[in-house]
Amino acid sequence: MRPELPAGFRAGVLDRIGLLRAMPIPLRLVVRNLARRPGKAALSMMGIALAVG
Repeated sequence: MRPELPAGFRAGVLDRIGLLRAMPIPLRLVVRNLARRPGKAALSMMGIALAVG
């Protein structure tokens, strides 16, 4: 039996479409984090690009 979902749970767009089911679990975690926090992801990518540059 599965435990109840948290009260604040909302299925994302990718969950509803069903695209995440075809992905391996590590990639699924990365995609979910990118979809949930796009601003944080963009700032992280910019910081990494500036550090490498």
